[in-house]
Amino acid sequence: MVNPKKIPRITSVRGFIDAAFKQATDEKFFYVYRGHKSEEYDILPSILRSTEGIVQERRVFQELLSTSSVEFERDVNAFQRLVRAQHYGLPTRLLDVTLNPLVALYFASERLLPHEMVNSEHSLDGQVLAFKVSWDSVKYSDSDSVSCIANLAYMTADERWELRKLGDLDTKTYNEQPVVDRLHQFIRAEKPGFRPLIAPKEIRNTYFVNPRDSNKRIVAQAGKFLIYGERVGYDSIEKEFDVTRFQIADSAKTIIREQLDQLSINGRTLFPEVESATKYIKAKFL
Repeated sequence: MVNPKKIPRITSVRGFIDAAFKQATDEKFFYVYRGHKSEEYDILPSILRSTEGIVQERRVFQELLSTSSVEFERDVNAFQRLVRAQHYGLPTRLLDVTLNPLVALYFASERLLPHEMVNSEHSLDGQVLAFKVSWDSVKYSDSDSVSCIANLAYMTADERWELRKLGDLDTKTYNEQPVVDRLHQFIRAEKPGFRPLIAPKEIRNTYFVNPRDSNKRIVAQAGKFLIYGERVGYDSIEKEFDVTRFQIADSAKTIIREQLDQLSINGRTLFPEVESATKYIKAKFL
């Protein structure tokens, strides 16, 4: 694993803000953030964290679409369906990030539960990750590049493995392969005018995507996404997005949550659904 840049442990909201704003800024790029309750977590979408998830990706996605089809009627492409599926708790190849560093700090200051600890030496410290994103690389939900990656969710693990093996072919030969034509079919279902000229290494890319504000939670959390292709090595995410890590001291998580609450960063504001508001009120007053 690459050796990440480290910043001293954070013990307060003020300390985090001071550290975050010390990062270099430039008009050519911006930062998005993600919070992990443990600093040992990998920077991976939920579906790619286990062999079972990788194998069953198509099945779980299709099962949700078939059993809850009405919920997905307004979604016009695979990316929008993945966003909605993730909103309902299904593991996908999307990684949630936010434009608001305090939202990431909220998630990083969550306490680890006993069953979430791998062993007795498991780190209890949280972590905020800052991803450096070039303005030139920003994608939107209707991007052809995003469609190529999102529609992989319709393909079996064997088909995706075959796509990876074909990566050294030239573009013309690659797009003549039956398994690539199958991917074309899924993309053309949402984009009839799509030209079948996928670059062989396109499916390996990871993109920052600025989605439409399709639900209240995305708006409340200033939510954005990284969509992961079939990468060979996920550690390269560190270098690709020049990731900076902020270590959040476990001993300070409670006070950080209290300070964030004073800034209206809490379970009620970040999860605006009625059920979440109820949970927040019960925890605060009962």
